[in-house]
Amino acid sequence: SIERGVSRAMRWFLPWLAACWALALPSGQLGLDTHTKWLKPRVHRRRRANLFRRGCGARASARASDKARTGGGSGGGDPLLILPGFLSGSDNYIPLREELRRRGYQCEIVDVRARDWAPTFFGGGFNFYLDKLDEAVKALCDSVEDARPVRLIGHSAGGWLARLWMGGEIYNGKKYDGASRVSTLVCLGTPHYSQEKYPFGRVPETRVGESVDVLDERARGSSLWFTNTMYPGAFHPNVRYVSICGRAVKGQVSGPGVSFDSIFAYSSYQANSGDGNLWGDGVTDFQSARLEGTEWLELPDCGHSPNKPYLWYGSDQFLEKWEPYLK
Repeated sequence: SIERGVSRAMRWFLPWLAACWALALPSGQLGLDTHTKWLKPRVHRRRRANLFRRGCGARASARASDKARTGGGSGGGDPLLILPGFLSGSDNYIPLREELRRRGYQCEIVDVRARDWAPTFFGGGFNFYLDKLDEAVKALCDSVEDARPVRLIGHSAGGWLARLWMGGEIYNGKKYDGASRVSTLVCLGTPHYSQEKYPFGRVPETRVGESVDVLDERARGSSLWFTNTMYPGAFHPNVRYVSICGRAVKGQVSGPGVSFDSIFAYSSYQANSGDGNLWGDGVTDFQSARLEGTEWLELPDCGHSPNKPYLWYGSDQFLEKWEPYLK
């Protein structure tokens, strides 16, 4: 039928369009902003990051780095690594990194660009991200004098990708087995149990070199569900797992209080959990965010992404709430 043909065309066209947009944009200029548009170039964020790196911003950064190396501040020089979320570039997390350095942590960001995510729209795996995560952890461990384990801060998809990287099974032809180098994983708005039922569909992944005999069809076609199958819940006993989610938007499409935010949230929660009438941070709902066996923290009024005009996990008032889990 015509309706079926249009639906099939949209399943392929929209991912293609989003991937081409990601490839066309400079690093860090693509991301989610539920208060304006679904996908929005973040030119203002790059400009702000550049301004921050110049002048007094650069001097403050140098002082923060020195403070972290000497163990000053509440962080005591502990090594932290920020893992960007889906379609996000590292630049989006510079303000959070600098604030954590100011607090005395030795903090870095996994170096990814928005365009790096493009192959995942066409069934590619996430090795590009895991390889960079592996390199970043090695570099951070080498820079710490007493070989302290790293604390990971995974935002959105960065949380479940950290779980995948920590695992010891072969994934798409490569084994990472990073759990022994980690003491804590803090997940900020991570949809651990997303059903991935996106309105535009999803191209199943094609991966190689895995134990297909223990993987069902869902796990063979999805890296998220490979992770949930092989490393369910708080899988590694030596790692402290923390799940955190904002309570900023209730998904709804009608009735009093309906808005663009609530409609977008409804669509996102529906794709994640099969129920749009839930509370969450505007992108990730409580049901998909709460990984089994982890410590749980709910943050009222906390939004998902590091975008204005709303506050997100990296804003000072929320950072104060979850920073204790890093110690």
